[in-house]
Parts: sequence; structure tokens; C-alpha cells
Amino acid sequence: MDRTQNPFSKFIELKDVIVKSNGRTILNIPHAIIPADRICACIGPNGAGKTTLLKLLDGLIKPDSGSVTHSSNTHSSSLVLHHTPMIKASARTNIAMVRDVDPSISLEDIDAVMLQIGLTHLASSPAHQLSAGERQ
Repeated sequence: MDRTQNPFSKFIELKDVIVKSNGRTILNIPHAIIPADRICACIGPNGAGKTTLLKLLDGLIKPDSGSVTHSSNTHSSSLVLHHTPMIKASARTNIAMVRDVDPSISLEDIDAVMLQIGLTHLASSPAHQLSAGERQ
């Protein structure tokens, strides 16, 4: 990397990175340079691949294709992962479990919430196959 093109002293460079899960492309990054010498934010909607990107940057997973290069051989980072428990059923069934706590919530209420948060297309998807963001 030419120093005139990259102002960061430490960085992680991604080239032609593709990460797949269950045959579905989770990340497709033609090129990115991420500063490793400062705090960065990773923001995006549910299911955008934020958790997958963080795992990739930390070396916890490898890309299916492409490369991830650290500007130095030594790097330190941390990653806080969470686990959202799900039963082996559809996303809708998992969300509907709230009815066990509050029986006044109807299935129509569940559908309305899924529509409101933009998850109707995942309603019948197996919950355990959803991304971390989608599970949240």
C-alpha cells in the first residue's frame, strides 16, 4: 500500500472479501481500509453483517475468498460477542414466545411488530440460521 493513498499508521486492508453462510453471501467487500490505530464504529441495519465483519477483522473467521491483511504482524484487538438464544423453530415462533409472558399479545401483534422492524421476509426462516443482528 502506497503511504500517499493511506493516511493510517496501522490498518487492516480487505480486498475482494466474500463471506458466505449456508450458501448466502453475508459480506461482499471489494476493497476497504480500516484504521487500526483509533476507535472505529461499525454501524448498519440488522443482518447487514456487522458481527461477521468484526469476527473477520479479529481473525476469528476466514473469508471464503479474498484477503484480509494487517499492516503489521502484531495486532491487538478485542471483540465482545453475545449469544441470543433461539429455539429451533421459525423466527416468528421465537418472537411469539413473548406470549408466554403476556398472553394479551396476539399473533396479529407479532406480525405487526415483524412488519414494523422489517423482518417479515424472515418470518418463516429457521431462527438458528439468522445473523446475530437479525436474532437481536
